[in-house]
Amino acid sequence: MAQAGVADRRKPSRKREQLRALAVSKDGTKKVDCRIEDLSAVGARVFINKGQVIPEHFYFIIAGKETGFEATVAWSRAQEYGLQFTRAFQLEGLKNTDLAFLRQLKLERLRV
Repeated sequence: MAQAGVADRRKPSRKREQLRALAVSKDGTKKVDCRIEDLSAVGARVFINKGQVIPEHFYFIIAGKETGFEATVAWSRAQEYGLQFTRAFQLEGLKNTDLAFLRQLKLERLRV
């Protein structure tokens, strides 16, 4: 949160959200449930359950959205993480690719 008189350096600004999401390791073996607090086209602020850890580089899929992301951890504080999206992709376009498992995970774990 920006201090009074200090502008928020993030561009574009983030929108307050209450969405479920899933952080998935690049090899698909680790899956961490997340709760999105703030979201923009280039990043998010999320909370995770105690004892869980988000990998430094991972895939990020959001309930109710058809776009997924490659992401990195920009910062972390206890169970709160700031994420930076490095690439966006359409989940529908992942059929018959090595990343098709992401689309399946969304269908199985993030049904709205």
